[in-house]
Amino acid sequence: MKTTFLFSTMFLMIILTTSSLFAIPYTVGGITVDVEVRSKTMIQIVDAKVKVFLKNNTFVVQVEAKGYEDQTVNIPYIPNQKTYKCDVVLEDMNKEVVVMTSNWEELSSAYVDKHQYGYDPSFYGIKAHLPKKVWPKPATDSVSVIDIGWGLQIQDSVSIDEVDEFWRIQILIPRKALKFTTPRLMVILDLSPKKPVTDGEVQNILGSLAKAEKNSSKEGYIEGMAKFIMKSIPTDQIEKSMKNLPNPPGTVSKYLSEAKKFGTAHEE
Repeated sequence: MKTTFLFSTMFLMIILTTSSLFAIPYTVGGITVDVEVRSKTMIQIVDAKVKVFLKNNTFVVQVEAKGYEDQTVNIPYIPNQKTYKCDVVLEDMNKEVVVMTSNWEELSSAYVDKHQYGYDPSFYGIKAHLPKKVWPKPATDSVSVIDIGWGLQIQDSVSIDEVDEFWRIQILIPRKALKFTTPRLMVILDLSPKKPVTDGEVQNILGSLAKAEKNSSKEGYIEGMAKFIMKSIPTDQIEKSMKNLPNPPGTVSKYLSEAKKFGTAHEE
């Protein structure tokens, strides 16, 4: 994201949030500061929030983006200089990734790659390599990433392909969901033959989501969880479990309502 800020020498502050790749001019005075925000892979982060102010003859540039570490850059004020440039590279959040079986046994044969090259900057990518002999019949719906703080699955998508004698498991997590997770992410592989999720398990998942909804600051995180639930569990099973909850999650109720409206519209 590239943004232009104009300043006077008086104390001032501008907060900018933009989804555009183009510069947006902000006229405040006669001094211009260009701020460009990128990930470590040098891809522009279009939804970064930039806060800039002048304090004690120093321009302070504060940048934050969901799923990245916040950063502050100080630029000394130079008399008679009308233009400044600030390139900000945000670090990925420091996450430990552990690959385990559904029985909570760590898979020491798994190799995890957390490099973010090739990913959309709005997603956090994880690649896990596992010997084929450990998992003869892999399945994407047997892979989940668990935030141990909330006990919810946070992955957006999973793909599996072959690399020599290994399965390469690629997982994408929305950055807005990553922001609220604990420092340790658990990649859970269900190595046993896939079994349908039980009504009790669905009810527990929905109950955990309802509890998480009480924290309004986790809006993006909650939306991601609700979408994953709708995508992973049969609708009729979700509806049945929702009826048994005293306080069902509102996000899932919204998606169920939208699904019904969509189905009705296509029947007419």
